[in-house]
Amino acid sequence: MKRISMALLFSALALMVATPALAEYSLYGSARMATYLMEGTGQYHDFDSDVNWELQSNSRIGGKFNHEAIGGRFEYGTGVNLRLLYGTWDFGKGTVLVGQDYTPYGFGSWEVANVDNGFAGLGDSYDGRLPQIRVDMENGFWFAAIKNNAQEMKNTTADFDYWLPKLAVGYIHDVGYLAYGASLAYQNYELNEESVDSYMAAFNWKTNAGPVALQGNIFYGQNLGDFGMQDWVSDLDNGEGYGYYDAALDEDATTLAGYVQASYAFGKVLGVAGVGYKADDSDAYAEKDEQFGYFVQAHIPLAENFNVIPHYTVYDLMDDRNGNDQGDLYFAGIKWQIDF
Repeated sequence: MKRISMALLFSALALMVATPALAEYSLYGSARMATYLMEGTGQYHDFDSDVNWELQSNSRIGGKFNHEAIGGRFEYGTGVNLRLLYGTWDFGKGTVLVGQDYTPYGFGSWEVANVDNGFAGLGDSYDGRLPQIRVDMENGFWFAAIKNNAQEMKNTTADFDYWLPKLAVGYIHDVGYLAYGASLAYQNYELNEESVDSYMAAFNWKTNAGPVALQGNIFYGQNLGDFGMQDWVSDLDNGEGYGYYDAALDEDATTLAGYVQASYAFGKVLGVAGVGYKADDSDAYAEKDEQFGYFVQAHIPLAENFNVIPHYTVYDLMDDRNGNDQGDLYFAGIKWQIDF
């Protein structure tokens, strides 16, 4: 698989060089190093204060193409793993996108601990970079048919059946100093002939007026584990993550989550701080499963396109759905990033 991915990458590069008259194109890249200490308590006690020193997996190289109404983009990360690969068609009133891209549910937090995963699992409405067919209208509305997460879960022994992709609709209004958006998404599959419905409603905003910038996100949903919402803290220790439909008790799980962050420019240095919260609930739980976190960081430009980001992040995992204290996670370190 890696050889195939490398072959596709080099083929794309060769095509760009060989056909300069056919399209406008540009290459870009980003090298990102994570250097930090991570320590955990409670069920995360195995994460002690060792130094993590690694090339981040979201380091990337990519290219963009444009030729009349047709455009395209590819992006590979370390590994070589495919991050983005899509084509676009501008039909006048909007753009059709076909391929793998981010789902446009919200503005992601800038929290950088654990390889720029932001508050995925603690306020970011993020389910990944997914195969999709999307229409982005000039008036701000968008519509998307996205890969059903049951395709991933079908690798288990359970009997999953699905006939529709994940369906989503949203609106984004962006005038530079102010942007806001709202989205709705729905997914369905059958598990052992039992219908499982997932949905999500999200609202997000950001402002950029003077030295202060604010942004945030809030969302509510049902069975967001089945939906495929990403939660990197859960992935660290095979934790519970977002709520799933409980087939044994025939109970759905709901989630309320969100974050807010603020940044302030001290000359060329940008200071950023944010907080996030998530609560899963179900009649199958003894109590709500809540999590809370916060971070502070500084973006320091050493040169053009070269930034270092000292940061400190705390995740309070609070009590799980059975009332057990899950412990805390602490991160302290520096992220290094050169864009080219």
